[in-house]
Amino acid sequence: MVAGRGATANRLVPAAKRDESDYSSASGRSKSEEKSPRTNANVSRLLIIFTAAVLPLISATVVILTVWGIEDAIETSNNERCVSVESVAWSSSTLVDLVLQGKPIVVENTPFTTWPCMDWTWPYLQNSVHADLPVKLSRTAEFKYSTSSKPYSGSAAATNRVNYSNIVMNAKKLFHRLQNGDSSSYVYASGEAELLGIPEDFGDPRDVSFPADMHSDAQINFWFGSMGVTADWHYDTSDNLHAMIHGNKTFHLYPPSAFRQLGLYPSIHHFYRQAQVPFNISSRGKLVNGDKYSVTLQADQALYIPPYWFHSVQTHVASMSVNAWSQSEAFLTMEKIYQLPIALESDWPRCKLLYGAWLFVDEVLHKTLSDERAVFLAHTLASRYKLVKYSNADENEHCLALKQCAADARMNQLVPAEELDIFKSAVTSRVADHVMLFLSMARDVRAINLGNFVEHLYSMVLGVDHQEYMPCLLGLAWQ
Repeated sequence: MVAGRGATANRLVPAAKRDESDYSSASGRSKSEEKSPRTNANVSRLLIIFTAAVLPLISATVVILTVWGIEDAIETSNNERCVSVESVAWSSSTLVDLVLQGKPIVVENTPFTTWPCMDWTWPYLQNSVHADLPVKLSRTAEFKYSTSSKPYSGSAAATNRVNYSNIVMNAKKLFHRLQNGDSSSYVYASGEAELLGIPEDFGDPRDVSFPADMHSDAQINFWFGSMGVTADWHYDTSDNLHAMIHGNKTFHLYPPSAFRQLGLYPSIHHFYRQAQVPFNISSRGKLVNGDKYSVTLQADQALYIPPYWFHSVQTHVASMSVNAWSQSEAFLTMEKIYQLPIALESDWPRCKLLYGAWLFVDEVLHKTLSDERAVFLAHTLASRYKLVKYSNADENEHCLALKQCAADARMNQLVPAEELDIFKSAVTSRVADHVMLFLSMARDVRAINLGNFVEHLYSMVLGVDHQEYMPCLLGLAWQ
């Protein structure tokens, strides 16, 4: 039964483990990625079992099945402005002040500078770390983080391929290689500090934990990279304080609004949170309407990277650094949203369920976007699928059946006309709580998270085993 008539609504059940890292170890504890459902789907059972799959809601006019060239797909800008990153000295209010300012800032004399790890050298690490560490190995300098926890990768198109190998390397061998250099390939190692087995080298994480995350300490991570390694454009959902130990790195940063030009991969894609435009193209000229921040971070300096800010990172010499991730206010708000009940019932026929999901999404977008709704559908979500190729299953029997569902909805055959208002009211009865939380976010962060949420919700009715039929659902008109 529909929630509100005595039954408990189905919930979006988040996974117990999350994977938030620029390029962090897959074995690391995650603290800052939106949660996704864990249960497996079974489309033959009305396509309702909640899953980790994702379905986008975008216009049928989006060109998904055309082979796009990256340089033809991106938008360029003549309004990009280069902005210098200001520097501040640490004080007791610094963490609060950084969040309030909401922009990249270099911080001097942070608590990191008192931690023993800031005195690391390559020989010391070779002699002190005895563990095997997760390492990414590549013949090219650019790394785009990929997570195996996301089930959909599209076709084998070049834009979907991972260009590195995940291996395990003995720490002594890794640090010897970084100290002496190896021109045959690039190595990038990162993960939680605990993996190194030298806890005495780290201070109290509470000293670098941001205020939004009141119930847990910041996650401390290590970062080691060979000369030339470049972390491609991406965003994290955490408040990030990154401290340089040895060497230097150049950080390039765009505000969240850059998603319109950089493009995001779908949230079920293994490149989730990564930009579709690679660094080697974006570095050729102006790309984004707005400010671009750039700074080269030196030893003992720390950089604050606000949540949802796009950043790419270049190492100029073999480098080592640490960082602290704290769950941001926006991330914690999304946690609440994903816990809210949705008035969709597992015993509904498949078509009725799809119709109900569409009604709910349509109402959320109407309440949160207003006049920007059409732009959101045409650009925010459409941009996620520009460079991701899908198989053409448009005439498959499953797609034809889904098209018939939409046709039946338009003809009031899914819900009798005399019951339609009651059905719509029941399905959208829980929208207000979602809307209130979405409206508490900054505009561009809200747009990114709305895209993730739409994909997340539609995943529950499509099913993890039937994502290849997603294209035929994109342009269905339900009323």
